[in-house]
Amino acid sequence: MLRTVAAAACTLGLVAGMEGSAWAQDRAAACASVHEHASDTVLVFEPPGTFTVCRGGSVQPDVVTGRPLYLQVTPSPGSSMFDFRVHGQASAWAHTGLGTWEDQTKRVASDLRDLEHAAVPIGDIPVPLDVPSGSGSPLRPLAAARTRYASDVTARFLDALHAVRGEARELPIIASVVRRWCGELATQTPARPAVEAEFRAQCNAPELQAGNVDRQLAAFEGQATLFDRARDHARDALVAAVARPEDAVAGGEAVKSLDEARRLAAGVIAAAHDLREASWGLSRAVAELRVTVRSIDALRPSTPTYLATYASAGNAELEIDATPVDIASAGSGAQASVGKTTARFPVVDRHYVDFEAGLGLTGGTPQIPYVENVQSVATIQGKPMDSLVGLALLELEPGRFLWPDRPLAGLFRFPVIGLPFTRNPTQNFFTGAGLGWTGVGSLVAGPYLAYQLTLRDGYSFEQALPAGTTVQAATQQQLRVGYFASASVDLVGLFRLFVPAHGASIDAATGKEK
Repeated sequence: MLRTVAAAACTLGLVAGMEGSAWAQDRAAACASVHEHASDTVLVFEPPGTFTVCRGGSVQPDVVTGRPLYLQVTPSPGSSMFDFRVHGQASAWAHTGLGTWEDQTKRVASDLRDLEHAAVPIGDIPVPLDVPSGSGSPLRPLAAARTRYASDVTARFLDALHAVRGEARELPIIASVVRRWCGELATQTPARPAVEAEFRAQCNAPELQAGNVDRQLAAFEGQATLFDRARDHARDALVAAVARPEDAVAGGEAVKSLDEARRLAAGVIAAAHDLREASWGLSRAVAELRVTVRSIDALRPSTPTYLATYASAGNAELEIDATPVDIASAGSGAQASVGKTTARFPVVDRHYVDFEAGLGLTGGTPQIPYVENVQSVATIQGKPMDSLVGLALLELEPGRFLWPDRPLAGLFRFPVIGLPFTRNPTQNFFTGAGLGWTGVGSLVAGPYLAYQLTLRDGYSFEQALPAGTTVQAATQQQLRVGYFASASVDLVGLFRLFVPAHGASIDAATGKEK
């Protein structure tokens, strides 16, 4: 049983180790993909939701203030179907109004299609009941002509024609503006080559060639005008024939007018077919233009984009908007499907100086003279300096000037200035160098300067003090050099051990506090 448990534990440990190794390899591969601004800090985004802080080709735990931060999108399976943007950054292409024109061109094309399918179904064609049964009745041909006319020129046909003639007049304007957009954006490069290729193809479509839409609209409008006149004439002729049913000439004129109006309605439908195709083409061009415009300000895969330079420490939060490319051309109602991915990372201040407190051991300085009666004789004696001393240390980390965001950059400390708090700080001076770990503590050693009492020339320890000589006459204050070694703890790190820091919340897109 114990062997089984041990084997299972080993297996889990091995799997965990393999997973940890794979995770580290993935992060290292993400940093290896950075080629531009590699010496700066680059936040690598791997869709759909993986973020890695990189600098110098290696993974970093945080971002350092005062250094520019770049954002790079690494292509992944399916990422080419999305436009990625930094949420909150201003975009010059946020609202172009192209969606309104896209809807209008689609609506025109739909209304033109209604013209072609506006006829009454055969089952709904009424049979006139007021026509006399005699074959020689002059109203029988008129009723037949009216039935033929009503089966093609329906109320739906007339409504669609009225609606489309009002909106179709803007098609040449739309085509002209889209041509200008194509010219303006010809030098721009969208975020993805596929979008650029489709954009170039749509800009060369026949519908956007100068004069094409104008000619098709003029042909349609001409046919519609002829139909209007023929319909008015047919209505007047029909009213006259019904008023004089015995007049064969009036009946014949009405039949002829109804058939002519019906023929011209068919001409309207034929002209509408060409204009409908142009409207669909314009709609596709406007839709592709919307995709291209949105893609221009999107993040370019594998290209670092400047994000921000942070002035203060805290916890940064970055939101990435992911918009499906097809939704960008599906109308404004689909924009609610935009997804968001959030990255959170710490921002730390540049750290150059440590404040620490600890205990030091001093040595190498001469004894301090004093006078003591030995067998009733005043004798010069010596006592050693206090070996232990309490120190407050100010330590500079010079490696931070070259590598401010590398943990090992704070290992070496030089210079280190010590201020004793168990001795007179005006007469004891400590300076040196050492090794330490930021936020934990350090070991320091170096020279120790002490302004202390020493014997004058001609006097020595264990010597009887000559009669009539004072201690002040036999001693003097003099600067002496010794050494010290100390162990200390980081005061800020010790404080944060009990009182964790709560950094400000920073908008990673702007560098400002939220």
